[in-house]
Amino acid sequence: MKLTSIKLCNFRSFYGTTPEMLLAGGDAQNTTIIHGNNGSGKTSLLNAFTWVLYDKFSAAFASIEQLVNKRAIAEAQKGQTVECWVEIGWEHEGKRYRVKRACRGYKNEGDFDA
Repeated sequence: MKLTSIKLCNFRSFYGTTPEMLLAGGDAQNTTIIHGNNGSGKTSLLNAFTWVLYDKFSAAFASIEQLVNKRAIAEAQKGQTVECWVEIGWEHEGKRYRVKRACRGYKNEGDFDA
């Protein structure tokens, strides 16, 4: 299996909808390196893949309530739905696949304001 792309919407540290990030392509052997400063979203990307494929998270991920981006929740009106989703693409044995997992968050009376 070769992961080829990922797109996120309000997932963890990723606010709004990201452009599709292409990870690998063509027939050549590819290596994708993800690097960045602390807090830039590397572990969020790992959790995005494991959430979509296995419905699991890394040990550092405290709870499912932390899934939806905090800024998106803060900017929502009380009771408003906030979409959160991850879509990945991959290739396996010459076939291409895409899968998307989504959830919704809601801003309640007790949630913080921006």
